Amino acid sequence: MDLLTQAIEKDHQYAMSADSIVTTFSRKQQSNVVQYQPDPSPSMHIQAQEKSVTNNVIMDYEEEVQLDFCDSESEVGEPDNTKDDPDYVQPEDYSSDSDTSECDSEPNDFTICEPVPENPAEQCKFLVFESSLMELFQKCQKNGCSAEVISMQKSLSGSRLIVKTKCAAGCNSVWSSQPTLNKMGAGNLLLSAAVLFSGNTYSRLHDIADHLHMPIVGETQFYNIQRRYLFPIVNETWLSMQTATFSGLCKVQKIVLSGDGRCDSPGHCAKYLTYSLMDEQTGFIVEFTILSTADPNVKNSNAMEPMGLRQCLDSLKGHNINIAVFTTDRHVTIRKIMRVEYPEIVHQFDVWHLVKSIVKKLCAAAKQKGNEAIFEWIQSISNHLWWCAESCGGDAEILIEKWQSLIYHTVGIHSWHDKKKFHQCAHAPLSEEDKRQTSWLRVGSSSHDAVKKAVQDKYLLKDLPHVTMFCHTGQLEMYHSLLLKYAPKRQHFSHEGMVCRTQLAAIDHNYHLGRQQATTKTGEPRYNIVYPKHLGRNKKWVAKTVKERKEYPYREDMMKDVVAMRVHNLEKSHASLPAVNANIARVEKPSKSDVIARTRQNTRFASKQTMPDVV
Repeated sequence: MDLLTQAIEKDHQYAMSADSIVTTFSRKQQSNVVQYQPDPSPSMHIQAQEKSVTNNVIMDYEEEVQLDFCDSESEVGEPDNTKDDPDYVQPEDYSSDSDTSECDSEPNDFTICEPVPENPAEQCKFLVFESSLMELFQKCQKNGCSAEVISMQKSLSGSRLIVKTKCAAGCNSVWSSQPTLNKMGAGNLLLSAAVLFSGNTYSRLHDIADHLHMPIVGETQFYNIQRRYLFPIVNETWLSMQTATFSGLCKVQKIVLSGDGRCDSPGHCAKYLTYSLMDEQTGFIVEFTILSTADPNVKNSNAMEPMGLRQCLDSLKGHNINIAVFTTDRHVTIRKIMRVEYPEIVHQFDVWHLVKSIVKKLCAAAKQKGNEAIFEWIQSISNHLWWCAESCGGDAEILIEKWQSLIYHTVGIHSWHDKKKFHQCAHAPLSEEDKRQTSWLRVGSSSHDAVKKAVQDKYLLKDLPHVTMFCHTGQLEMYHSLLLKYAPKRQHFSHEGMVCRTQLAAIDHNYHLGRQQATTKTGEPRYNIVYPKHLGRNKKWVAKTVKERKEYPYREDMMKDVVAMRVHNLEKSHASLPAVNANIARVEKPSKSDVIARTRQNTRFASKQTMPDVV
């Protein structure tokens, strides 16, 4: 096993660092991306609306059948507290006049006389209040005419405002707040793209806009734009990045991968499961698959993770990628699949999952009466298992003997002779002061017996040979945390919506690998001091590194591609999805009236008129 580890580490010195992949991944090199050209129509800034006007508001003209999406959700993530750090260095391209005072400072003049970009995706957008905007329409807008405006009509098309005026001299003028892209307001298209590409949802945007009394794109039009333009753009971007990743992996003879599944909802009633594979050497997400319980081939939610494992591994084998080591959790079914169907791959367990299991058992034992002394040893026992896996050199026998030495060390015994390869503790000799300050367990006590039982558990000793290469899925768990931003578990999405949002999360993760640690004004590395959330008596404040601010140049490219796709009526491929049922129901959908009648009849909440009088 040690030779295999050395061979993999030596073979993994290939041109597949984060910088090289990002450099290789360039959407500008694709021939099917057409540069944006402005609409040659002279009526570009106003398109006649053939709909009746109610209260001077024109509704969206591309609305179709209302899609059934659940809007219930919960916020994910923590607020950014970098501005509260006195040592924080603000980037040069991130400034605001209102950051340093409650009142607005003097406005900055635009002294750079650069032309406005023709592409709407590159232009600046401003939040303009209605009262300030109407000041511009007091006089006629026609050249050479400054007569007073005598009539004005305002109408909305999503986020686009159209103002029609007539002056005292008889001039009729029409003004639009947005350029149009084939009869669609550019703001409606770009706002929809910005919501999806940033990992937000329409319900969040609608809630913010409702507080500001700000008109936005309609819900039906948003989902139509998402399905027609945004899903194909994201799919093309992900395939371009994945192709560059595969080209690097094909050059490697043996690679180490880690895999794990992530359900779309808490509990055991998931509809979707996302199974992802990560290259442990570089941290890249190389492949993922999404399974649904609406798929006829899926028996239940528990069967989705083994199916996702097979699909991902078979996909990489189809691209001639040689997998030497594969790391997963201790899933029993996956363990058998790897042993029977993929015997050529060395199967390793995630050290973190193993440590978590032991800590859980020790915490339960420490809560029993008479075992309180175990609490003082839980963190040390956890660290000891990490050290055993890291220092065993691929030898399972040494790993097990080092782990079992814990039985002696906890009672103050630091050398023994009943082992073959490991006979004494590896730490330096303890001073008399250290010995007095350490809460040693007593041999034969209930606390020591509980620790001994956990250390010599037969299932644990059987699994220890699967952690000899010190593989863990910590980076993959961090990616799952990022995935919550794009696909929160409290929000329901369609199957293609889940695929698209997972692609966005993978692109975000892969692009920002290798970010350096942020520095203070004096050049010192930045840290955040946090307090752990996990349960335990020995929690301490810890320092976490603060990374540099993320940048998203690929989003700008995708926004430009969305505009080009609309202007030139381009067609791009959607992600290939399996044929699934319309919903997860196992019985035919009854009529709505029958369901309502049955619900009213069987409800336990009787009306107040039928409630008996209480004497």
